[in-house]
Amino acid sequence: MNRKKISVFFLWVILTVVVCFRASANHGYPEGSHKKDLEDKFFSKVQMVLAHQDKFRLSEMQVQNIKKLELDTKKDLISKKAEIDVADLDIEAGLKEDNIDVDATGKMIDLKYDLKKAKTMMLMRALASLKSILTLEQKGQLKLLYMEKHKKHKGMKRE
Repeated sequence: MNRKKISVFFLWVILTVVVCFRASANHGYPEGSHKKDLEDKFFSKVQMVLAHQDKFRLSEMQVQNIKKLELDTKKDLISKKAEIDVADLDIEAGLKEDNIDVDATGKMIDLKYDLKKAKTMMLMRALASLKSILTLEQKGQLKLLYMEKHKKHKGMKRE
């Protein structure tokens, strides 16, 4: 009987830890949602503009430019993420050495964060390019549509 109680207790503890971990993994946001980073914002806006191109009255040239920008940005992101992954591998290898070369490993860490900075700058430029493709009226429509969409999601956010 005691064994059964102990087993149930440990099962309860494990389930509690799992539930708490899952809740904290979303940083306080509801299941399936998360705070958007610059990458998410860019692609969300691109998809929103393309999905509502009739409402925005986009010209054929604007649609082509937006699609090209989206493709070029995806390609650049793949390259940047691969470079960051390679830098991570180099850092891990350097840290596994018996005698860590602090200078060399430090340079690899600097490189990794320089790559992350370059990725963020590239995304910022892509977002600026997207906005430069749109007219002033279209930018206003996008802002309103984007705010409407995110008001719905803000109501779901835990306080």
